[in-house]
Amino acid sequence: IDGITITLNNNGSVAFEGNTASGSSSAYGGAISGTTVILSDNGSIEFNENTATTSDLDDEYDYAYGGAIHGTTIELSDNESLLFNYNTAISSGASHGGAISGTEITINGNGMVEFYSNEASTSAGRMYYSVASYGGAIYGSTVTLRGNDNVVFRMNRATTSDDLYPVDLRGGAIHGGMITLNDNGSVIFSENTTS
Repeated sequence: IDGITITLNNNGSVAFEGNTASGSSSAYGGAISGTTVILSDNGSIEFNENTATTSDLDDEYDYAYGGAIHGTTIELSDNESLLFNYNTAISSGASHGGAISGTEITINGNGMVEFYSNEASTSAGRMYYSVASYGGAIYGSTVTLRGNDNVVFRMNRATTSDDLYPVDLRGGAIHGGMITLNDNGSVIFSENTTS
C-alpha cells in the first residue's frame, strides 16, 4: 500500500506477508509507505517477511527505509496485538528500521506488541564510503511505546556483511533521537544485536 494518508481501523485480523518494495537507489516500506500511517482499533495485526530493498546493491548511495512500514507519522494504537516478524530493510548504503522507519512513531494502547527477528542490513560498502544500519526493528526521530500490554523485542539485528570499509551500526532493537517507553506491561529486550 502506498499513499499520502493510509488508515486501517475497525477491522478484524490484518496480515501483511511477503511484500516487497524495491527501487534502484531507494526503497520505502515493504508493506506500507505513506506520509501518515494509522492502524487503530483492529484485531491482531501481523507483518511477516516483508522487505524494502534496493536493486542496485553496488551503489554506496542506496537507502532502504522500513522493511514493513515507512512513514513520516506512524500511529499504531488500540489494536488487539501487533506482531512484526522477519521483516528486512536492506541496501548497500544505509538501511533504516528492519520493521518500521519514520519520523514520529507512536505505538499506544495495544495488546501484545512483539518484534522478532527483524533486520536492518547493509550488504557491501564501496571504497572510501561508510555503510550504516540503524535500528534492527525500529528507526525514528521520535519513538514512543506507551500503555501497551507486554512489549517484546527479541533477536532483532542491525548488521552488515562489509568488513573492509567504515561501518556505523546502531540499535539492535531501536535507534532514534527521543525514545520513550512508559506505562506498558512487561517490557523485554532479548538477544538484539549490532554486528
